[in-house]
Amino acid sequence: MKDLKTLFQRCGADALVVISDKNRLYFTGFASTFGYLVLTKDKSIFITDPRYFEMAQSLEEKGIEVRQIANGVSATALLVSVLKDIGAKTVGYEDTELTVNQFQTLQKELAEFSLLPCGGDVNYVRSFKDEEEISLIRKAQSVTDAAFKQLLKVIRVGMTEIDIRVELEYLLAKNGGEGLAFDTIVASGVNTSKPHAHPTDKVVENGDAVTMDFGARYHGYCSDMTRTVFVGEPVAEMRKIYNVVLMAHCQRTLRHDGQRIGFLLPRSDKSQRLRKIFYPQHGAQPRHRHSRGAARFHVQRSAPFGKSAYHLRAGHIRTRCGRRENRRFAACAGRGSH
Repeated sequence: MKDLKTLFQRCGADALVVISDKNRLYFTGFASTFGYLVLTKDKSIFITDPRYFEMAQSLEEKGIEVRQIANGVSATALLVSVLKDIGAKTVGYEDTELTVNQFQTLQKELAEFSLLPCGGDVNYVRSFKDEEEISLIRKAQSVTDAAFKQLLKVIRVGMTEIDIRVELEYLLAKNGGEGLAFDTIVASGVNTSKPHAHPTDKVVENGDAVTMDFGARYHGYCSDMTRTVFVGEPVAEMRKIYNVVLMAHCQRTLRHDGQRIGFLLPRSDKSQRLRKIFYPQHGAQPRHRHSRGAARFHVQRSAPFGKSAYHLRAGHIRTRCGRRENRRFAACAGRGSH
């Protein structure tokens, strides 16, 4: 099991009720679309219906007790019974995951307990990745790397952006991806100035830049990669802009001795230096206001650092991103991966 000691030290509840699919998966390793997971400092109880009960029996080997919802008994009734059995008085819930309606329902059904918001504490514990999690993230990225390498042999003049998206998503699945990390972005030619473009039926022409932002999900963990390639021979101006952004990406990320400089300056300072000094020196004018990089946690990008002063610690995952910059009529991206 994960770090329950730290979780309960932070949240202060007697028990935690986990409702979201992604957090149930995190704490149990078992994927399901319905169920309640009740956690205490020394006990874990998974409540589910007959659809998952047989498969969930494997959780017993991990020390997780599995309870099936009986006919004629509501899921929340069984949940209340379990909480009473373990003697819980204060019950934590995922305030960062529930809708208002879900919270109001939970509040009504658990009226005899004191409810404590613990979503931030769950996110905190989840931000520290163990070796197993890191290996799953690496696997998700290896799927993405393999798909991209194979896609380069497929892209050609005459394909549409939608064609490329379909091929890419097929290759992600063929290489072991269990789903998409997010909706695939494919943009070509003039559409590459749109950071989150939706794939269209625009036909790729000779000399077009094609920007793709894509990722695979593996055992609940996600990869995220952005790449720009040219189909045919790019015009001189496009080649120049591409190389300017590529140089900026490399200078921002690496020292001359190869050591990372990602933590030496606040991200806002690095972005300002790129915008106000580096790009103008090379005749480029950046126009997009989105961040140049992001740090993400498990599954659904649940806690981006943004421009915060979040302190990175051992076990945290930091990502970097070579994104798109545009000048006048089209965009050309530095080749970066998340």
